[in-house]
Parts: sequence; structure tokens; C-alpha cells
Amino acid sequence: MSFNATHYQGVFSSSAEMALARLAELKAAGADVPLVLADQQMSGVGGTQLLARVRQFFPTARRGLLISWGDRSTPAPATPTTSRNPGRPAD
Repeated sequence: MSFNATHYQGVFSSSAEMALARLAELKAAGADVPLVLADQQMSGVGGTQLLARVRQFFPTARRGLLISWGDRSTPAPATPTTSRNPGRPAD
């Protein structure tokens, strides 16, 4: 699989409000936005709220939430607690 960076443009905003305004501009211009990344600790509206609102502009865009490793304000996704290790065979 090859990657050609000339087909992509990175757009950065310092706040969620600015990001939403930029997404509205891109939609009006007919641009395609395949990916939106947001930081949970953005100023103003948080990253989860921003990503929820992205759908109104680009419903098929993939969305990713960036959190710091020690951020406990964002709940972790549910993970299975079943062990995949069957243990030691009987002697």
C-alpha cells in the first residue's frame, strides 16, 4: 500500500469553535474530510462534543479522540475481563 501525501491537507484549529467553523467552510467548498482528530482537553467545547458535532458536516468522516495517558475524566472503553491464558496444564 502506498501513501501519496499530495492528496491530503492537514488543517489545525486551536479551539473546537474554530474547528467547527472551518468544517463548515470545507463543507461549503465541497471538500471531502475523511478524518477528524480532537483532543479531549480542547478549550471551550470538549473533544467528545466536537466529534459528535462533526457528523452534521461529514457523516462518513472517521473520528478519533486523543486523551492523555493519565486522563481519568474520559471513561475507558469496555474491555473483556476473560483471560485468554488457559493456565498451566495439569501435572
